[in-house]
Amino acid sequence: CSAPTVRPPCNGPRTPREFMQQKLNSSVYDKTRRPVCSDRGPTVVDVQLRLLQVSDIDQKLGIVSVSGFLHTWWTDLRLAYNGSCVAYIAFNGEDTKAIWSPDLYIDNLVRRTASGFPASINIDPMGNVQKTEQVKLDVKNALDLGKLPYDK
Repeated sequence: CSAPTVRPPCNGPRTPREFMQQKLNSSVYDKTRRPVCSDRGPTVVDVQLRLLQVSDIDQKLGIVSVSGFLHTWWTDLRLAYNGSCVAYIAFNGEDTKAIWSPDLYIDNLVRRTASGFPASINIDPMGNVQKTEQVKLDVKNALDLGKLPYDK
C-alpha cells in the first residue's frame, strides 16, 4: 500500500467564471489599456500563422487567399493568478472579448475573415496569454508567374 497523495489547498480560480469575477471586473481590469511591462516598454506580442490552405490565386488582381490558424502570445501581468487549482484558464467565443488583444496590422491585407471555430484564449498563472483563431486572409501580392509552368 502507498500513502495517500496530499494535495495543496486550492486558493485560485477553478473556472473561467470565477476568473472573470476575480480578475476581469471593471474595477480591476481595463481591456482598453494594453499590458505594461515592468520597464514601461512596449508590449511584446509574438505572432504565428499556421497556414493550412492556399485556396485561391487571382492572377489578374494579384490577390492570394489563404486560410489557417493565427496564434498570438503576450504577457499581461494583470491576469496572473494563483495556479493551485488549475494549470490554465480557457476562454472561448464571446468571453475572449473581455480580455485585451493586440490589433495586428498586415501590410498587404485586402480582407480578413474569421472562419470556422470561435477564437480561444488560454491564460497561465504567470499571466502568459495565448490566443488562437481560425482566419481566412486575402492578401495583395505582386505575382510574377512568367517562369511557370516549370516543366516546359
